[in-house]
Amino acid sequence: MKVVKVLGETESEGFLKKEGFPVVENALAKTQKEAEKIAMKLGWPIAMKITSEKPIHKSKQKGVITGIDNKKELQKAFNKLSKKSKTLLLQKQIHGKEIFIGLKHDRVFGYVLLLGQGGISVEEYKSILKIFPIKNIDTLLKEAQLEDQIIAEIIAKIIALTKKFSIKELDINPLILGEKAQIVDARIIFD
Repeated sequence: MKVVKVLGETESEGFLKKEGFPVVENALAKTQKEAEKIAMKLGWPIAMKITSEKPIHKSKQKGVITGIDNKKELQKAFNKLSKKSKTLLLQKQIHGKEIFIGLKHDRVFGYVLLLGQGGISVEEYKSILKIFPIKNIDTLLKEAQLEDQIIAEIIAKIIALTKKFSIKELDINPLILGEKAQIVDARIIFD
């Protein structure tokens, strides 16, 4: 029987950052005072999320509050979310186009890449635009007709990860393309 290791959001983002991926600034807080210090360091606006060691759908659990612009809003958000989670994740809130990039290992096709509109669109509308097996980066980029170089670079890094690690599944949702591209949420399952 294979042992599967599932990384939660903070572990996944830490892993990706260590591997050179652009991850939005974030930090964990257990107390309101810690949350206030983090928010001052990150700058307004911020987003606050519940955390869990198990995979969870934060939006369905009403575990995400965005657009926190000041200390009063931060206190209100902290009081609400701390009832659902002992540790909260604070992130610098960024804006831009939301992209979903997923990777799954299939027994027949090998690694399969999923690409589409990100954010809640993936879960609510199943809005995957492209699904295709990957053999090499040249074929992938040609088939996908990716015009945005940063998406192509992130896909190349994801493919490089498959050569270094035994990844069963990887979800980046969303990658936000704004002033710069940054990963806002991720989940990884290792084989």
